[in-house]
Amino acid sequence: MQALRYLLLLLFLSTPEETKTEYRYIRQLQDVRLTDLNTVGGKNASLGQMISALSEQGIRVPQGFAVTVDGYALYMDYNNLTEQIINLTNQITDIQDLKTLKSVSEEIRTLIENGEIPQNLADEIQHAYHDLSTYYHEEYCDVAVRSSATAEDLPNASFAGQQDTFLHVQGPDSVLTYYKKCIASLLLIAQLRIAKNKDLIRWKSHYQYAYKKWSALILHARELLSHWIQKVAFRM
Repeated sequence: MQALRYLLLLLFLSTPEETKTEYRYIRQLQDVRLTDLNTVGGKNASLGQMISALSEQGIRVPQGFAVTVDGYALYMDYNNLTEQIINLTNQITDIQDLKTLKSVSEEIRTLIENGEIPQNLADEIQHAYHDLSTYYHEEYCDVAVRSSATAEDLPNASFAGQQDTFLHVQGPDSVLTYYKKCIASLLLIAQLRIAKNKDLIRWKSHYQYAYKKWSALILHARELLSHWIQKVAFRM
């Protein structure tokens, strides 16, 4: 009996503790608060605060994770995209010239979507997605991929609500693909017109201010959809 006690104690001491994954470019929404806006953007900060405030009261809030502004900056720098984008936007001299705006926007989006996600960033995104799928007891859960910028509402220009949202994205490779598509949607025709109209000469500094601090929101889509349905039904 004494030997059994020692054996059980040995097993207990030798069992590794469950460790929380350490990320450099990912923040779990449950750990985010409004004070993290400069790191994860407005949507993510608000959702994190909501999860903190409402979950303990039994109110369901969709879980997810943020790819931080540092992850975005890493992607842009790794593919040398910033200078290429600035050079392309210099072709826009007339914001009423929709043909040029369309051409420049399409070329920029192609550059961004064809970029390569650095391996360390890709690994973190896929690992966080796997953890989210496990949380919902699914092999590959459906997620929504959205933007969450820190500078969507500027004093003299608003970019809020003008980026693409991708619903029911499923599988780790698809999440990476739509992460890039979400970044590319930062430079649609409307955004280019606003930015160029407000400050043609200082576009470079404007671009770095408005877009260097951007993050992605990856949120469980099925639970999000159920909340939208409830919201519409309530409003009707």
